[in-house]
Amino acid sequence: MPVLKTLASEVTISELPNSRLTSFVKKALDSKSLNAPEKNNISFEIGTGVPGSEIRTRSNSYDLIIMGKKGENSLSEKLFGGVTTSVMTGAICPVLIVPEKAKYKPIKNILFAVNYNSITTESVKQIIQIAEKLKARLHFVHVKSEQETQESNDIITESLLEEILTLDSVPQIPFEVNIIDRNKSTNKTLETYIKDYNVDMVAMVKSHQSIFKTLFLESHTRSMCYTTEIPLLSLPGKQE
Repeated sequence: MPVLKTLASEVTISELPNSRLTSFVKKALDSKSLNAPEKNNISFEIGTGVPGSEIRTRSNSYDLIIMGKKGENSLSEKLFGGVTTSVMTGAICPVLIVPEKAKYKPIKNILFAVNYNSITTESVKQIIQIAEKLKARLHFVHVKSEQETQESNDIITESLLEEILTLDSVPQIPFEVNIIDRNKSTNKTLETYIKDYNVDMVAMVKSHQSIFKTLFLESHTRSMCYTTEIPLLSLPGKQE
């Protein structure tokens, strides 16, 4: 095993994760895109245990978790999801997923996928605050199923507007509420909307009764998490 012997002469196997993380952070600190205050606020640590479980446990100590996503690399990930999916569905704080193929660009349009169960004061407040900081246009989008009536769609629109109007201040960004017909599947419908409106980030509420379950907890539709090339923001839902 010549590769292992070469590594062992420089660092032990147990020290390898720390060595790699140190190298990664050093490169980030040397980046010209970071200014002095940002560099002073960067720290890192190595933990042991099951990655998804460890990160979920620590999520109550942070305001945001950011993770990369490479895709389904094994049968277990295809069936049950990997570390990213585990954290996304169980973290207490918001989780931002950045796909491997994502390219950095200013976020000008945010799609917030909603249904009646995902409309809460906290979730609406959170996504509006994020959109305001990014100076982005906010698209509240509900994908209508064949079983839904016009009355139920009106309730969703009214609930959204009610939450927005009862905020402490009027949103300082443009926003729109769109009810669109479902075409083949919910994720395919959203993918079309993303392309048509040049959406730069998708956001949704993590709730077992929300659209989040439809898109990500069912194995046959989880593919959107792996195929999308734009960041995905998961907001915590109601505690159940």
